[in-house]
Amino acid sequence: MHTALLRQLRKLGLVDELTLPDAATWAALLEHISDSYAEADQDRYLLERSLDLSSQEMHDLYKGLENAVEGISRLDLTQRYVDFNRAFAVMLGYGMDDLLGRAWLSLFHPDDWPALTDAHRQMLDGEKVEVECRALRRDGTTLHQQVSIVATRQLDGQCTGYYCFTKDITVQKQIQTQRLISDRMASVGMVASGVGHEINNPLATVVLNLEMALAGVQGLPALAAAMPDLGGMLADA
Repeated sequence: MHTALLRQLRKLGLVDELTLPDAATWAALLEHISDSYAEADQDRYLLERSLDLSSQEMHDLYKGLENAVEGISRLDLTQRYVDFNRAFAVMLGYGMDDLLGRAWLSLFHPDDWPALTDAHRQMLDGEKVEVECRALRRDGTTLHQQVSIVATRQLDGQCTGYYCFTKDITVQKQIQTQRLISDRMASVGMVASGVGHEINNPLATVVLNLEMALAGVQGLPALAAAMPDLGGMLADA
């Protein structure tokens, strides 16, 4: 007999075989059993309701992730894609059935593989990692991405895979590049202006001296007659 049931029977005085329980005792036992059934029904209802709500919440969450603007993908321990949302596939120009089983690094520019490999190692060490890299579209063109990598773990902490949350930052990168070019052009203009200023100052002095020399020659007819080419040479200068 179960110890819990035996304990309840002892409380009700029903474990002594020499004594037959009276009607009141039996009624108390039946009432206790009825209450236990009622509590069990209530617990079962609450559990089923919680499961229904959890299922609906998970369904809503999945739909939300599926329709998110940000690309979301899930990979296993072999670094292969096992799930992703539509935004991730559209971002790279693939269909929903084209990426399952693909190797993670195969969708990135080879020059960025070392940075991604290092980010993956940091993720396995328990860190949430963000890295900027260039991804490869299906048509071979590249786009700049910001990728956040988060591990999925069991209750004992063992890693079972990881999620990648991906943003397309190509436009931001183009704006940054354009700003950098503009800043460099402005710097070149300032340098050119400074050089021109340094050149123009001595030239202005030379021109002024020449003008004064020409005026002096023209004011001395004897000198001008002795050196008839001097005035023309100063004027040409």
